[in-house]
Amino acid sequence: MDFIDSMISERLGDLSFFNTTTRLYKFEKLKKITKDAQLKNPGIKLINLGVGEPDRIANDKVIDVLCKESYKNENRFYADNGILEFQEAACRFMKNVYDIDNLKDIHDKNDKKRKELAKIGYEMISEKIIEFTEWLDSIKIDPTIESLNDKCLEIREDTLEYIYRKTNLNNRDKKIIDKMLTSALKRLIREPIINLKQTKDKGKREEYIKLVEELFEL
Repeated sequence: MDFIDSMISERLGDLSFFNTTTRLYKFEKLKKITKDAQLKNPGIKLINLGVGEPDRIANDKVIDVLCKESYKNENRFYADNGILEFQEAACRFMKNVYDIDNLKDIHDKNDKKRKELAKIGYEMISEKIIEFTEWLDSIKIDPTIESLNDKCLEIREDTLEYIYRKTNLNNRDKKIIDKMLTSALKRLIREPIINLKQTKDKGKREEYIKLVEELFEL
């Protein structure tokens, strides 16, 4: 099966569409289901609301009629509202089946509930917006924190290189010196980083970032 056949068969049903022994067009399946339903329920009128899947342009006469009808005011409402006869029939159905003669109370109750849920939704969204805004502001300190860590790494490497060059330490002593130096440098930048993260005021945070960058020559 080539690429085109594969795309067509997938669109129309499945990859077996071009297999003449097993193919069954998906709309043919729907027709079969409809026919079976009619045979099993001969006394019930079946209304098929399927719109199909047109693969050809509509006839010019049909397009002309659609164009003319679209200008009429009576065709400018939601189709699911139904015509007056349908609406009246729906009212009779609600009255006969559910004994509901006035939908206003139900509408008011549902409307109140929707407003309550909308308020909850609004509060949830507002809370998430605040959280996102705070997070967005907080990541502005990330470059400064990264620069602080890089600065410490640079100092550590330069200092260790100098110590190792000036002394004759064994591997055990080198590891101890490395651990102690690394710990000291982390403690040095710990408070500046904590203050950067805890400062909520945008103006103060920017001033603190500038101060840290100047002190540590970042």
